[in-house]
Amino acid sequence: RRALRGYLARGSGVFTYVLHADDSGTPWRGFVQAERDAAASAWRVLCLAPAIHDFAQAPTVWYRLLLHLCIAAGERHVLRLYACVEQDCPEEQVLRQASFCVYCHDSVWILDSTLTRQCDGTARVRAARAQDTWDIKRLWARLAPRQVRQAEELSENGSGRGQTAPTEVEGQLVLVGDRGDVVGWA
Repeated sequence: RRALRGYLARGSGVFTYVLHADDSGTPWRGFVQAERDAAASAWRVLCLAPAIHDFAQAPTVWYRLLLHLCIAAGERHVLRLYACVEQDCPEEQVLRQASFCVYCHDSVWILDSTLTRQCDGTARVRAARAQDTWDIKRLWARLAPRQVRQAEELSENGSGRGQTAPTEVEGQLVLVGDRGDVVGWA
């Protein structure tokens, strides 16, 4: 529904590109839609059609559509282009071949309720303070994978050399270790 609304409503932040071509008698048909983020510095692919499993030439259609999407994004000074697909699916392989790279995977962890929680008392949780900003930035730089840092380092001026960690501490919590240093934040 959002894809159709984006196609019909101009200025909605959803961009639609249609492939309708014939190459040596081979018809190429498909479309791609992308949505810009609030800062307009990144686009997220919403839909690519046809589906990879629909017919044998679908990967080639995707390559062509993604090429033109990248060109259009570059013309609009977009720094990042994201696509979300299932891990190890055929769509991921096509995106990799089109020069996309994986920068994160979703993992859901569930606490086993039969285990007892143990705490040695050397760590405590408290509200983050302004003086914790440097420690939070150091944790971010040390723990966030390079691909994640690279994908999320966008400055307000669009240079791509933005903050390396959250700068707002209001509403955040920190985990303080036994030496008084910040060892985690949320």
